[in-house]
Amino acid sequence: MSRALSLPWFPVALIVILAVATIGRGTAPASAATFTVTKTADTADGTCNADCSLREAIIAAEAAGGADTISFDPAAFPQGTPATIAVGGSELPTLSDTTVDGTGAGVIIDGSGLVSGTGLNFNSGGSLTGATVRNVTIQNFPDEGINMNAFSDLVDATIADVVLNGNEDGINLNAGADNTGATISNTTASGSAGTGININAGDNLNDATISGSTVSGNGDEGVNLNAGADNTGATISDTTVSGNSSTGIVLNAGGNLTDATISSSTISGNGEGGVDACCGGGLGTSLTITNSTISGNTLDNDGGGLYQDASSAVITGSTISGNTAADGEGGGIANYGVLSVTNSTISGNTAAFDGGGIYTGFDAELTLTNVTITGNTTQSFDSGGGLFGDGSPVDVKNTIIAGNVDTGGVAPDCGGPITSQGHNLIQDTTGCTITGDTTGNITGQDPNLGALAGNGGPTQTHALLAGSPAIDAADDSGCPSTDQRGVSRPQDGDEDGSAVCDIGAYELQPAQATPTPTGTPTPTASPAALPPSGATPTGDSSAGRNLAVAVIALAGLAAGAWALRRRLA
Repeated sequence: MSRALSLPWFPVALIVILAVATIGRGTAPASAATFTVTKTADTADGTCNADCSLREAIIAAEAAGGADTISFDPAAFPQGTPATIAVGGSELPTLSDTTVDGTGAGVIIDGSGLVSGTGLNFNSGGSLTGATVRNVTIQNFPDEGINMNAFSDLVDATIADVVLNGNEDGINLNAGADNTGATISNTTASGSAGTGININAGDNLNDATISGSTVSGNGDEGVNLNAGADNTGATISDTTVSGNSSTGIVLNAGGNLTDATISSSTISGNGEGGVDACCGGGLGTSLTITNSTISGNTLDNDGGGLYQDASSAVITGSTISGNTAADGEGGGIANYGVLSVTNSTISGNTAAFDGGGIYTGFDAELTLTNVTITGNTTQSFDSGGGLFGDGSPVDVKNTIIAGNVDTGGVAPDCGGPITSQGHNLIQDTTGCTITGDTTGNITGQDPNLGALAGNGGPTQTHALLAGSPAIDAADDSGCPSTDQRGVSRPQDGDEDGSAVCDIGAYELQPAQATPTPTGTPTPTASPAALPPSGATPTGDSSAGRNLAVAVIALAGLAAGAWALRRRLA
């Protein structure tokens, strides 16, 4: 009896497995489709087929519903010699949760023929999720180049490898409620009459990211990241923001500004200040600036390079140089919160009033560790060419404050109270009140610095020249493990051969030492290949996985059935 029952077991199992493998094929949701633009003409006959314009592709994608993709035929849009779609008559139809992807093609969308209208306009009366633009050029539109707007939540808006030029505004990503996961990468937003990049939330702005991009020559702010409530996790990296008529970067929150980061970026030549970081919250507000350059920015008010009011701000490995507060205080930095500066250079900044290099306000807190402050100027009869503390003492350790100018002669290098943590070089103490641990402090001496220059690393520094009294004069306790350039500390030693750090942001290397190479950014991954074009549905991968599971299970059952049959034989 057992032998007879074992014989039909294998085909029955096979039927069961194959049935299970097909489960879900008939019930899976409709797959997204790809519509391919095959011509440059801006026509609309109501059909996107082998003869399909961008306007027709948008109409078809919106009619189909779902997260569809619009691609471009490389035969009509050669990658090496981009073809232009001249939008005329009226602006393009509104998009929703759609991807417009020019990967593998050369696409220019031009709005010169319009009196009003946006380049690519994504809009929703509710929420908008996953709206995406990749690898196209959008230029000369009377309104925004790209507008993504949601009445409620905007989620995972993505712009990558896009060039925007000559539009009224470059990019506007707006949510009436929360704006979460907005990402802009490898994108240029330049020559707009208004703002280059605006990311806004009526309530909370979460994890907005700008990386590898250039925002330049716009008529208003370069980058504006704003939240009506909390602004959390805003990140700008490997980005240049330069030559904009208003502020380079605005980081703002009606509530708390938390975990805002600027790294490996250059903010230069902007007309109303470099970086403005402010919030209405107080506790929980934080800002970090690393390995960045803030230079040549001008502002009529306080903080030509940086105005910051966060309750926890940190600057490391950065250079703030050549900025101007034309009618205010703090040419380089105006600090009204809690700020720590380490391994950084403050050089050549100018303020009309106090604090040519750094001004720190009443009740604000400032800590300087291995910083070089030199060549800064106050232009009136106020004080603190290099540094001015207006109230709470400034904590200073292993820092150079030298070669600064107060036109009135009141306090050339520093003004106000300073709490020394030891081992500082302050050339002229006139106007300073220095208390605390003065062990190892050097006064009245020229630090013998080189000009601001590229001495290795991501930012410019002032090298210590031979014979500088700052060499081997710092306190190793609390000395950072590297200098501003990334060179390890300490490099050499005193008479007994023990290693000792140098004062300031620069660590002098022995002649035989090899400078530490500058790190290179991680390359951006290439976009994934597009699905087939021409409104062909993308395959459902779940069916393939089910079939694979079935085949594996089938093989196992076949082997087991064969073994059982041999034993029973």
